[in-house]
Amino acid sequence: MFNGPKVATGYGIDFGDGFLAAARCRGRRCDALPDAGAAASAIAAAQRRGGALVAAALPAGDCTVRRLSVPLRSRSRARRVLSSLLDPQLPFPLESCAAAFSEIRRAPDGGFTALAVAAPRDLLRRRLERVRAAGFDPAAIVPEGLALWAGSVREAPPIGPNAARVALYAGADRWVAAAGIGREFRWSVSTPPPPSAAAPAAAEALTPVLRRLRADGEFRNATLDWRWCGPAVPEDSLLDELRTSIAAERPCEFSRHADGEALLARALARAARDAGAALGNLRSGEDEHPDLAALRDRREKRGWLALAAVGLALVAVNLFGGAAVARRDADAQSALEQAARSVAGTSRVPRGRELAAARTALDERREALKPFVRGTSAVAATSLATALRQAAGQEIAIQELQISDEALLVAGGAPRRAAAEALSAGLEREGWKTALNWTSGAGETGVFEVRGTRP
Repeated sequence: MFNGPKVATGYGIDFGDGFLAAARCRGRRCDALPDAGAAASAIAAAQRRGGALVAAALPAGDCTVRRLSVPLRSRSRARRVLSSLLDPQLPFPLESCAAAFSEIRRAPDGGFTALAVAAPRDLLRRRLERVRAAGFDPAAIVPEGLALWAGSVREAPPIGPNAARVALYAGADRWVAAAGIGREFRWSVSTPPPPSAAAPAAAEALTPVLRRLRADGEFRNATLDWRWCGPAVPEDSLLDELRTSIAAERPCEFSRHADGEALLARALARAARDAGAALGNLRSGEDEHPDLAALRDRREKRGWLALAAVGLALVAVNLFGGAAVARRDADAQSALEQAARSVAGTSRVPRGRELAAARTALDERREALKPFVRGTSAVAATSLATALRQAAGQEIAIQELQISDEALLVAGGAPRRAAAEALSAGLEREGWKTALNWTSGAGETGVFEVRGTRP
């Protein structure tokens, strides 16, 4: 599902005020390292040798996670409009942030859904510098809430697809809650830790989480499975008091994750093996780790070598086949060569390549004529002019445009639905039968797709 670089060994770093945990994931094993600080030099050496990557988390309060819905049926087109859908939902300009998209899945209506993560680059770089100061150089920086959720459902699978869960990480410097249904992540909340070990202080720390649960219809009447982890999980007596307090409002169960102190580090170690692609690696673009570029280069070289091997094998088969044809019927071979030279417009065609040379020449001529045919088509030219004129007048950003005499497709982003409707109406006046598909974003903005046929 994820096509990013993959390595044999991943290291995860859970780094906070007064706490450092590290884990290593190799094969089926994922274990916490006994002394994270002392392991920094060994981890750096493994990175230099290649085959190992490190992942760390960006605090949940520093990033935004959104579930996007795209009505387009083409995965490639859906990918192209994700940034346009995310932009109006962010509390900061998209141009100033790092963004990643994961879990791009087919939706029941035929479109796609995607999980989008974004964070201001200054916060990302600040976090990166803190982790580097601790002796680590992560190739992947992923959202903390997503990593916490992934670790919780992997190590303690939900009892069913509709089971409601809150995975709660208790650290010395923050509490983080990640909520979801079944295995599906919904949202995360970060809150300061309680100032004392008393039940009222702990209940106060959970107030933002409980408020979000009350506002979310999916969780309002569900029995909640609270799974605790982290280095500062309260004592059992305090957890019992908290559970009793919450149970007065809604049914719930409290439990601890096994070896929960290092759960987040283990989740990050798993994420490191695919460079954070499954969770959304925010260290990308101008902040990308050089190891990721090197891994991609090696993978592409291996791909070209494989293609070259296949090509050499095909050439050998082709030469053998050509020689066999020549041996069987020299006269037919001569006639075939003459016909191929005529179609290809060349004085020499290698033996065994006659049909391929003819097909290549015909395909090149057909491709060369396409712009002329399209450009001289009155229907296509008029419709193209109409689409561009309407887009400019309505402040529409066209991201895909396909027009022929029989069909058209115009897709992109619009500041309001009326703008897309005006574009569709303009094409209707040119004789097209159009259908508009609109998906709302924040405010009045959205993405659209107009398909047209000639009646």
